[in-house]
Order: sequence, then C-alpha cells, then structure tokens
Amino acid sequence: MIHALTPIAHKLDKVHEFISHLMSQVWCAGGPWDESRLYSDFVGLVKALDAEPNRTKKVMPRLKHLHDLFSALSEPQRRWLRIKFYVNNNVPDLCCGNLLSPARYSDIEKSSPDLAKELHSFFDDLYSDLLVSALVKRTYGCRRDHYKAFMGAQSVKTCPACGMRDLLTEDNTPVGAYDHFLPKGIYPFNSINFKQLVPICDICNGKYKTTKDPLYRDSASRKAFHPFVAPTVAIGIQVGLPGPLIDEAKAEEIELKFTSGNQQDEVDTWAWLYGIEEQYRSFANENGKHWAKQIINFSNRPGQKSTRECYEDHIATYKDQPLRDQHFLRVPFLEECERVGVFN
Repeated sequence: MIHALTPIAHKLDKVHEFISHLMSQVWCAGGPWDESRLYSDFVGLVKALDAEPNRTKKVMPRLKHLHDLFSALSEPQRRWLRIKFYVNNNVPDLCCGNLLSPARYSDIEKSSPDLAKELHSFFDDLYSDLLVSALVKRTYGCRRDHYKAFMGAQSVKTCPACGMRDLLTEDNTPVGAYDHFLPKGIYPFNSINFKQLVPICDICNGKYKTTKDPLYRDSASRKAFHPFVAPTVAIGIQVGLPGPLIDEAKAEEIELKFTSGNQQDEVDTWAWLYGIEEQYRSFANENGKHWAKQIINFSNRPGQKSTRECYEDHIATYKDQPLRDQHFLRVPFLEECERVGVFN
C-alpha cells in the first residue's frame, strides 16, 4: 500500500464481538441450542430485529438452524472451524504468512455443503443488513457512522492502494464504500471485522481489485501488505523513458519498477492486486509532460534560476511531501526526465 491506514475503536466493533462469542462458545461448542448461551445484549438485539414488521429473514431461527448444522459435525470438525474463525480474523498475520492457512467456503463445503451455503448467506447479510439497521444504529452506530469516524482519524485521505485519488471524507455528505480486503465471497467469518474493511477508491476497488484474493494466486500462497500496517521500507518507484522527446512518448513505452527492501513479495502482490503498473503508466503518460513543462516554464520567467536549479528546487519540495499530489510518482518521473535530457 502507498500509505497505511489508522485503525479506530468504535461501538460497532461490539457486533463482531457478539459473532465471535456465538461462533466459539455456542456453534462450535456443541450441545443443545439454548438462547441463554448468547450474550444477553445480542439476544435483545436479535429479538428486536425479528419483531420488525417488514423483516422476512428472522435472525433467531437462522442462528438455531446454523447451530443444528454445526451440531451435525464431529467434534474435531467443530474445533477446526473454531480455530479457522480466529485465523480468518487475524488478517495482519495472514498477510505476513505467519499463521495457519485460512479457511475458505470451498474448504467448508467439502464436509458440509449446507453449512457452507448458510454461513455464506449469514455473513453476507451481517454486512449488508445488520450494519445498516436502524435498530443497530441506535445503540452501536452503523456503517455510515463508522466511515465518518474512521476518515476523521486519517491524516492522509487519498486512496491507500494507489495514492492518486481523494476519498470521500467526514466532511462529505455521502460516504465511500468499504472494500473487504479478504473477499467476503471467498472467506467466511470476517465480513464485519473492521480490521479488514478498507476504504479505497472506486477505480482500485471496482475496476482492478474486484474479487481478487490477496493471499493466493493460481493456488500459490503469497504475502501482502496489510492496509493498517506500514511497509518496513517505503515503496520505491523507478521510471524509465524512451528518450527526451516526452511529447511523443506512448504509455506502453514508459517502464516502471517497484521495490521495497525485503518486502518484494508484498510489493508484487500490491501491484498485481490493484493494477498499479497500468494505472501509474497511464497517469504518468497523461500528466508527466505537464510536470516537466511546469519546471521549464517556471525557469523561463524573467529573473528565475536555471532549469537545472528549478528542477532541483521542485524535486526537494516534492520529496518533503511524497503523498501530496502524486509526488511519489512525480519525483521518479522527473528524475528520469533529467537523466534522459529533457531539461537540457
């Protein structure tokens, strides 16, 4: 990621805590169904939801039906699911490759297709229904409230994936969408875990990442940057240009290389996940000529320094604020312009 996000504590995290208790202490524990084993606040919330006149999917019967499906499993199978619940929700360690492999719906389907189907539907509805419910909002807030509070805590408010586009902030009336870093269509148990819900721009989310799995590609496991953990070394970007005639350069002629110390695997995953090479190449081709001409035109003003001195002044300023106005890409592009003789 171009920059890491700052996590927040929010009342809405309590709903995920309810589900964690339900999973570990009720469904995976076995025994007969008994509402009293649930957190009392959760029972009250579920009964209030089920009392809504227009609710077609009653929550408590779904909880009991899922409990019955869990009860049909063997004790080792339930123990495996309990472990995988915690593995799937420890996203930072999954990104580093420090944990056991996560569970996917396809893994659960092997032992119980019905359970995999019902869990998929349940965790989808938790995100799309429960987190926007007026009843939940009264006590814990809703997704919109969380987004406003989250963006208010961020010092950098551009997309953490590409760094190029502004996100909607707490000052905007509409709110942006959260991306499930681990796709909720692939991974169970973490659809309302805000430690893996990430605001990124619509282009990175809907056009490039879509449903890509950051932990696997072609069945091979891979490491990834976690959105809330900064890279140990800032991502380095190197630009290659075919020559000094940048007005004639085409996007496909711009070469890009990304590095980050001993985290090259994470860099490669990030670049693949968000189509970074294509995005940056297109952006540099459209804007690079303007960046270079800005310096040349500035130096041509009466009384100004030489083009070389103006270039050095601009580069120093841009390096002081790498996350502002795409400076992280502007600097290596202009350095390559200088190398190939654009400013001669």
